Amino acid sequence: MYGCAVVDLQIATDYFTDDRIALLTAAETATSKVLSLAPNHAQAHHVLSNIYIHTNRVAEAERALALDRNLGNAHARASPSF
Repeated sequence: MYGCAVVDLQIATDYFTDDRIALLTAAETATSKVLSLAPNHAQAHHVLSNIYIHTNRVAEAERALALDRNLGNAHARASPSF
């Protein structure tokens, strides 16, 4: 599930696609399932933060960093200048 979420997110944000919203929705659904099974999965929270950023919601990066302070990309996402 985690891998599917990453792929859907990447396709939705890195490539031109007509299904951007559907891919982001699928990625969010898969990530939510992962987090229901493993609520402290830092990388899943990071993926969710990316989904939220691309859908104009931005607090999840802080949760990812609370779980793992070494996630460099989450630091960038949590930055006020991003």
